Amino acid sequence: MALLYVILILASTLAALEGRPTGAPADACVAMMPSHGGSNAQSNPGPFEVYHNIPNYFNRSTEYKVTLRTTDGSTFRGFFCQVRGYGPYQATSRPYGSFTTVSRTQTRDCSGQFGDTGVNAAAAITHTERLGVSNITFYWNAPAAEVPLPARLVVLCSTVVTFTDWYRQIPSATFTTDPNTAILTTVPPTMVRVDRGACSFLVLPRFRKMEIYKQ
Repeated sequence: MALLYVILILASTLAALEGRPTGAPADACVAMMPSHGGSNAQSNPGPFEVYHNIPNYFNRSTEYKVTLRTTDGSTFRGFFCQVRGYGPYQATSRPYGSFTTVSRTQTRDCSGQFGDTGVNAAAAITHTERLGVSNITFYWNAPAAEVPLPARLVVLCSTVVTFTDWYRQIPSATFTTDPNTAILTTVPPTMVRVDRGACSFLVLPRFRKMEIYKQ
């Protein structure tokens, strides 16, 4: 009986060290951080890049390819990606558009995490199992014409290599809609929930001016 107890303890410890093999949970939607207690994100993008075929001026309601890959051939176990408004608020900005899954990926419903019913139920994408790959490709669906957007957007991906080796919000090249249809508008502040351990609080950015592109 004592031996069985020790085996169970060891198994649970190893599972915790391996992180979340079935993907990032919905409560990671805002901070985009894995729930690895006691570990910190690396301070640089590491051997990662987020590549996409989204043109600088993209089309609404169009599907685009996104690839998360390492630059040195090393592998990663998990990932979590969103498309957000580029700029000073991108760390907690709401996500835009939706993702189409491929093998070994799944979407996450982040709509309840931002206090904003306009967030698509497939606005984030993550893994379904421990990957061990050097790249993975999936698809982002640009929002419809009636959805107001920030001036520029960016794909952000967090990756997990090991329990203590992970990278938060690695950015892609930015992109926008047709600048010929730009209007200047005031974007009201959006309350977002940020979880820190057992605590949860609201972030309320100030009113600010930004360009909105609407076709």
